[in-house]
This record gives sequence, C-alpha cells and structure tokens, in this order.
Amino acid sequence: MKEFFRKRIVGLKRSPQIIPLILLIISSCIFLFGLKNHSYASINNINPSDVAQYEGEIKLVYAAPGLYLFLTSLFAIMCVISYLSVYKGGKTHYVMLGIVLFMLVLMIVSDIVYINSLKYLTSEFLDVKNVPLDQREVPIAVTKSIKNTWVHIVSVCVCIVFVAALPLIRKALDKINTLVIDEYDVLMEKKNEEDLIIDIDEQA
Repeated sequence: MKEFFRKRIVGLKRSPQIIPLILLIISSCIFLFGLKNHSYASINNINPSDVAQYEGEIKLVYAAPGLYLFLTSLFAIMCVISYLSVYKGGKTHYVMLGIVLFMLVLMIVSDIVYINSLKYLTSEFLDVKNVPLDQREVPIAVTKSIKNTWVHIVSVCVCIVFVAALPLIRKALDKINTLVIDEYDVLMEKKNEEDLIIDIDEQA
C-alpha cells in the first residue's frame, strides 16, 4: 500500500497538471449531470411568456434562463478540452491558460445570472397572480436547480484556485520525499560502521 501511494505521488510530481484537470472534469459533471433538472426548471416550470402576459414586460437579462444553461454547458465542456492544450509538449501555453481562466469566470457569471433569472421569474409570476407570501411554493425543480447551480459555482471557484496555483502545487509536491531506501545499502552502511568501531577498539 505504501509503495502504491509512493508511485501515485511520483506520478503527480511528474504531471501535477492532472490535479486541476480532474477537478475541471468533476465540476463539469456536477453541472451536466443536473442538466435535465435545470432544463425542467427553466422551461417547464417557468415560462417567460406567461410572466410577460401578466406583467407586460420583463427584464431582458432575465428573459431567457435557457440561454445561460447553454452557455454554462458550453464553457464546462470547452474548459476541459482547452486545458488539455495548456501544458501540451511539456511547455506552458499561457494564452490557453488565460482562455481557460476566462471561461471559468464566465461560467460563474452565467450561473449567477441564471439563478437570479429563476428567482426573478418565479417571484414576478407569483406577484402578478397575487399569491400571498405564506402561500407561495416555488417548484421543487427550481429549488433543486438553484442548489445544484450554487454547488457548481463553488466547484468552479475551487478549479480557478488550483489552475492558478499550479506552480505552488508543483513546488509543494517536489518537497515530498519519494526516494526508495535500499535496505541492503542501509545494512552494509551499518556493517561498515561496526567494522570501523571494531578497528578503533583494536587499535586502542
């Protein structure tokens, strides 16, 4: 077991960029696996046209929550693909690194606007229908969608930290001692020390 972990650490020391890559994949899966629920929340439960029918006009930025789902899904996939090119050929391609960080930031912005869009459409729809506060029940799909989106935002923030701090992670991994101690060499070293002590005693 000890040798297994030692080999894993050696692999990470050689390719530490795999850590942010794994986190990017996990972050993408968090959002993409909940895409069905997101779609149901933004399309089936809240229809912007229904809100507009009661209210007349709605804020343009909140009119199409499905658009933000599309953008986040696109960035989630493109981030992983783009990151594979950042350290291609043993060199760091800073342009691609900047693109990856930029897309991660855009994902956070898109997620936040999506959450606000759901909240806005829900509240406005209930307001215009004169539903009392104590009788308002936001659809379960909307609540789940918002919670999942917040989890995704946190995971994206973690990815940004690890992608940006990779040089520090590399230095920290380099400090870990993964050298294999040869028991035979240790034994021979002890034996030589014992022989040396015996020779000193004999000379004395």
